Amino acid sequence: MNLNKLYTLGLFLSTLFIFSCGQETVVTVDNPTNKPIHVIFENGYELNLEPYKSKRLTFDNLKSSVKFNGGEAETFELEKGKEYILNPSKETYYLEAFEYGTSMNVSLSGQDKSKKGIPLNFASEGEQMVMGYFKEMNDLLIEKKWDWGLTKTVPKQIEVRNYGSTIRTKVFRKSMFLSFHKRQGM
Repeated sequence: MNLNKLYTLGLFLSTLFIFSCGQETVVTVDNPTNKPIHVIFENGYELNLEPYKSKRLTFDNLKSSVKFNGGEAETFELEKGKEYILNPSKETYYLEAFEYGTSMNVSLSGQDKSKKGIPLNFASEGEQMVMGYFKEMNDLLIEKKWDWGLTKTVPKQIEVRNYGSTIRTKVFRKSMFLSFHKRQGM
């Protein structure tokens, strides 16, 4: 009888371990500015980030707070197993959709309405104007909804396994977004 209980307990613990694997909550603390930043978390952990650098952290606590360059503490909540960008400077980021293959979702007017829920949009900075499927984000915490992160480049082509089109998304810092589109001639 004890062997049966031990087997059941072992099976339960094994199942619990398997389901808890891959459930890390990863936060990339990013500095999109041209000046160093100092970040202090509520547990006392301090982080200095040079301009345009980031640091990946794993969180056990799903609720925390952060102070940026000596300012007021701001609280944020995470969901287990998700990834985020922590944007303590609240600078602008862009999430842009890229279409590969042949578009089959053109409306009767000939205009695509959105790509993965990302609307057709316009942005300008000085003389530069960008038009495309993107959205601006400047929240303290930005949940991962992209295929390619800050350090990944947008490939000119990908393998598409079905007919029609495939949409992939990329997150950019504002400076990277403008520079990318300047190189593209947009």
